[in-house]
Amino acid sequence: MQIESAFLLQHCFSNETLRSAPPTKKGTPRKSGKGYYNHPCLVWVRESKANFEWLCEHALEMFNERDYRWPTSAEHFTKTFIKWCRDIM
Repeated sequence: MQIESAFLLQHCFSNETLRSAPPTKKGTPRKSGKGYYNHPCLVWVRESKANFEWLCEHALEMFNERDYRWPTSAEHFTKTFIKWCRDIM
């Protein structure tokens, strides 16, 4: 669900803004596409800053749970992007 959250968050930004975001796992810049633009979840997250912030915090809490259950696993690359989203807004 954290990856899906990152997908929703990245579609709230322009491609120009995403150039300064942490890259994908492959090292490529993230892109905001037109696909799924009217999906109810994307509409909801774009609807207000409070919704955007809630999704950031929820995703980061899922990472906290992941870290609690698997403390020796490496930090997932998506966590850095979600922190970036939280900090830039």
